[in-house]
Amino acid sequence: MSILRSIVAWITTLESGKSFQKWSANILRFLGVIAILIAFVWCIALFVGAITEIDSTKVVSGLLLLIGIILLAFINIAVGIILVLLFWNRSNIIRQLDDQTDFLLLKIAIILIRLAGEVVFIVYITAGIQALISGVLSVGLPWTIGFLRVSWSVDMSLSLNWNFAILLLLTFFVYGIVALVVTYIFAALINLVIGMANDLRNIDKSLSTDTSSSDE
Repeated sequence: MSILRSIVAWITTLESGKSFQKWSANILRFLGVIAILIAFVWCIALFVGAITEIDSTKVVSGLLLLIGIILLAFINIAVGIILVLLFWNRSNIIRQLDDQTDFLLLKIAIILIRLAGEVVFIVYITAGIQALISGVLSVGLPWTIGFLRVSWSVDMSLSLNWNFAILLLLTFFVYGIVALVVTYIFAALINLVIGMANDLRNIDKSLSTDTSSSDE
């Protein structure tokens, strides 16, 4: 019972801006590590699938497949590093916020909303580029991975047509831009509300000061 009470007590501490500030910053760093791990796992899946696929292809096709896999792996690692740096940068920004600042939770929410849009934008652009490479170099994508089996297999049978790949690239690019713009506008609206609240508070303080000075 005491454990459950401690859990409830911890949840209630999130209402305070300082506690939420600490935990949100730590979670962002953890997500950065998860992002780079996912990038490495995806690269391993690509190479394992390529090895099984090269055995059944011609020399030229196998060479193109290998080049495509290397390009995809390089892109995945680069994106993973970018995401790590991005998550840690936003984590540091949250840590540097003054815990006595008014509307601290809303300011943290602004950072998280912008970060969500940036991550979606990066993921969509990366997916579009990978689809283009897959279509041009006839590289299959590891859609199914049997993680629960000791000898796990990768299905590399799906190769995209390059015309369809270009269409996917443009579609993902548009989706990424839309997600980025929408989240930035939403964050700007919240920031506008914070500014209006601060202005109203300052007006109220100035009116109170004028009233007290006139009474004297």
